[in-house]
Amino acid sequence: MNEVIEIISDIRPDLEVNEDSKLITDKLLDSLDFIRLISEIEIELEVSIPAEELIPENLETVKDISKLIQKYS
Repeated sequence: MNEVIEIISDIRPDLEVNEDSKLITDKLLDSLDFIRLISEIEIELEVSIPAEELIPENLETVKDISKLIQKYS
């Protein structure tokens, strides 16, 4: 989870997020931020996430994103 928080901090240094922050619902990240986030996750964590998994339910919180990463690691 910490890796995801660090990547988000790199993308949006103005945000402070935790594992339960509502990234979509609270509009903390926009669509371009999510593209950068997924790209950085795939590069830094050496994981490939299928496009069909990039749905709001899997991207709402850092906890959700971490579960998705674990699924494909």
